[in-house]
Amino acid sequence: MTFLKQIIRFLNDNFIRLMMRYCQKTWIEAIALNYPESLKGSHFRYLFLKSRVHSIGDEFHLGKGCIISGYSDIVLGENSGIGQGSHISLGPGDKKLKIGSNVWVGPECYFRNANHKYEDLNKPIMDQGHDARDITIEDGVWIGARAVFLGGSHIGKNSIIAAGSVVSTKIPDNSVVAGNPARVVKRRS
Repeated sequence: MTFLKQIIRFLNDNFIRLMMRYCQKTWIEAIALNYPESLKGSHFRYLFLKSRVHSIGDEFHLGKGCIISGYSDIVLGENSGIGQGSHISLGPGDKKLKIGSNVWVGPECYFRNANHKYEDLNKPIMDQGHDARDITIEDGVWIGARAVFLGGSHIGKNSIIAAGSVVSTKIPDNSVVAGNPARVVKRRS
């Protein structure tokens, strides 16, 4: 083997190792979050989440194809679940997403706790930083498909959030909420 071939082989071998180290987390995450829907897939995603999030209760279910960033700031309750294709995007700062016990989130819901600051007209918005706030979903909440939760959302116990609602404020306990922006349309008694 010529010296040039040895150098090329050395570079190729090391490049692959470096890329494997760099991408290993991404590969594991991609496999875990996209494993087919089944009891085995659900258990696999649970074990993956348990190693990443701040805390997770027993019997938590995460649907296939969810996208999650900011794992360390997520608290997940017992006997709860997030539907397939949902997106959790936690921005910079120490703000958290807390989902209580017995909460069911429909498919393709979106959680985003941060927004860009935009007060300074002399600076581009992307250079002004972020404003992050907690998102809290209390126990016993039922959430319809494609609902959106922004920073500052606080959903009271036993509330129902209609499909497609956009929530950015505090919702009282036992409320039925719908719309963009989300508004209380009924109280549960």
